[in-house]
Amino acid sequence: MGLFERMIRDNVDEYMREGIRMHVMGDSSRRPVSLQKAAREAEEMTSNNSRLHLIITLCYSGRWEIVQACRELARKVQANLLRPEDIDESLLAGSLRRASRPGSSRALTC
Repeated sequence: MGLFERMIRDNVDEYMREGIRMHVMGDSSRRPVSLQKAAREAEEMTSNNSRLHLIITLCYSGRWEIVQACRELARKVQANLLRPEDIDESLLAGSLRRASRPGSSRALTC
């Protein structure tokens, strides 16, 4: 078991007691399967907690996040839900994953 997997498993009970919702952000395909599973389980267990939102970024970079946002916008254009000329800085910013996590109290970038 790796360090991050152990950290997640060792702390999830405390997160539950303290009302902490945990979320792991980043390219999950680059993480070991066991870490993906531990993160997914902890996210599910803590999903209804609302006192504090802890975001842990693993295998994350700003470029990765921009690529993900661009892909999401491209899919919307392909589905005729969005016109290319409607894409602007504001729309791109709203598509970023960190933007979809309002009110996050803490972020741990590793």
